[in-house]
Amino acid sequence: MRARPQRWRYKRRPPLQPLSAAERGVLRTRARADRDVVLRRLRQEAGFGLIELLMAMTILNVGILATVAAFNSGIVTLRRSGLIATASVLADKQMELYRSLTYGSIVLDSTSIPATTPYTSDPAWSSSQVTTTCTTPLPPECNASQSTTGPDHHPYRIDTYIIDDRPVTTYTQPPGTQHATSRALRRVTVVVRDGRNTNTVLAREMSTFDCSTALPYATGCPTS
Repeated sequence: MRARPQRWRYKRRPPLQPLSAAERGVLRTRARADRDVVLRRLRQEAGFGLIELLMAMTILNVGILATVAAFNSGIVTLRRSGLIATASVLADKQMELYRSLTYGSIVLDSTSIPATTPYTSDPAWSSSQVTTTCTTPLPPECNASQSTTGPDHHPYRIDTYIIDDRPVTTYTQPPGTQHATSRALRRVTVVVRDGRNTNTVLAREMSTFDCSTALPYATGCPTS
């Protein structure tokens, strides 16, 4: 009897196993630090030039800023010293006007005295200043507050205060003759302020004048 040919039988494939996240490429595993790849990467010098450039730029910026700050401080100091020097010259010029006057002419015009600050807030201010009525236009020695421009083209304000520092006092001796026990003094204070900020005092000069300053002597001033 003839044998029947066998049919091909396909083997059933085994069921597919699920792949892990690492096998599918979804999860990347990190290389350990002790692997050769990591060590070789650490030994590489790529990128160090950029770090050195950043460090050099940082140090250079610090040095440049320090230099600019030093120059700026020097400029401010020189400017202020120049303002103070000019203000001192203006104060001397104003004070010289009173040194050329007689004692009785060292006065201020009452209408030129400001009634506001910073004039009234100055320590030299007094409610009993020596005043009179001067001719118009007011001469500089009679003007209590005046604005001017210095040789450096900067505005300045010159405030003047005049008070009787020590009036003449008398006493009666036994014979009945009056004699002055103290000589009259008139105190003149010149304050130069910054014209752009009048609260800033740049120069201050004070001088006292005896009652015998120039001729004729002031009334009540002893002649000997």
